[in-house]
Amino acid sequence: MNTNKTIFLSIASQDDEELKHTLQNAFTNAHNPERVYAGVGLTAMHSKTLRDLKKISKNNKRVSYTFTKQRKNDISTLGIGKGRSKAASLYKNQDYFIQIDSHTFLSKGWDANLINLYEEARQDLDLEKFVISNIPAVYKYCCHKHKDPIKAEPDSRYPYFMTHSFFVDSVPRWKEFAIYNFRDEMFLPVAKVSPAFIMGDSKFGRNTGIHPNAIFYDEDFTQSANLFGNGFSFVFLNIDDFPVRHLDSNGIVKGHSRYFFLDYLNQENNKKIHEKLKEEYYKFVNDPKNKETLSRYRQYSKVDPIKGCFTTNADIVPETFNNTGEGS
Repeated sequence: MNTNKTIFLSIASQDDEELKHTLQNAFTNAHNPERVYAGVGLTAMHSKTLRDLKKISKNNKRVSYTFTKQRKNDISTLGIGKGRSKAASLYKNQDYFIQIDSHTFLSKGWDANLINLYEEARQDLDLEKFVISNIPAVYKYCCHKHKDPIKAEPDSRYPYFMTHSFFVDSVPRWKEFAIYNFRDEMFLPVAKVSPAFIMGDSKFGRNTGIHPNAIFYDEDFTQSANLFGNGFSFVFLNIDDFPVRHLDSNGIVKGHSRYFFLDYLNQENNKKIHEKLKEEYYKFVNDPKNKETLSRYRQYSKVDPIKGCFTTNADIVPETFNNTGEGS
C-alpha cells in the first residue's frame, strides 16, 4: 500500500454537535493523519457549531469549510444536496474521495483499511469506474458522560428497495438487512449507493453525482441514478467489522445531538419543505435530460422512479457489477 496516497473526506453538516468528534477521530484514528483532508459544508443557526469548526480549521490546515447561516423558518437554505455540494467543492484532487455524514466514527487505521479494501475490489472485480458504498455500521454513547463511542449492531447493512413503498408519497423507499448472515462474498453488487458512506477514487471526486436540489429522502435515489448514468458501478463491502460507523438518531445523547428540519421550522414551513422535496424530485425524474440515465438505472436497480420497486426479495442483489454504458 502506498502511504502517500491522499484522502478527502466530504462532510455536510447541519448544527451537528458530533461534527467536532467526527473530525477529531478521523485524524486521531488514521494510520497516516498527514494524508487526510476534510471539507465541511456547514449550515448552522447556532454560533457554537461554527466556533467549534473554526477552531478545528485554525489548528489543522487540512480542514476547510464553507458556512451558510440558517435562520428560523427559512427553507431556502436547507437541503442535504446543498450541503454535500458545498463540501465536495472543497476537493483538491486527492487520490480518494469519501463522502460521509457529520456524525461518523472512523475506527483505528480506517484510512489504510479502506484503501486496501478499495484497491482489492479494483483488482478482483476489474472495474474501470466504481464506488464502494455501505450503510455504515452503528455506534452510540452509553450516556452523556461517556466520551468514547461504543459499537452497536449490526456491522454491515445492505440496502434494498421495497415494493411499492415510498418516502413522502413520492420517493421509492429502501430498507436494509445484515446480508453477511446469508452471503459469503466480500464484494457484492448493490442497487443503490448509501450517501452516508461512498468511497471512490479521483473519478468520483470529480463527478460525485450529487443532486444539489435534493432535500433529504430523495438524495439516495438521485445520487445513485446520476452516478450510474455516468458509468459507475456500485460495490458493497460484505465484512463483519466495517471501519466506518454512524450515529443513528436513536443513539443521540446530550453533547452529541444534531438539528433536524423540525428544529428550524414551524409546522407550516415543515410542510412546505416536504412539498418542495416532492417538487424537486419530480423535476429530476421528469427531466428529459435524465431520460436515458433513468431508463438504464431502472433496468439495473429494478425500481421505477415513480411507480416503485418491482423486484422480489429473492432478487435484491443485482446479478452483476458491470456498468459500461455512457449516461447523460
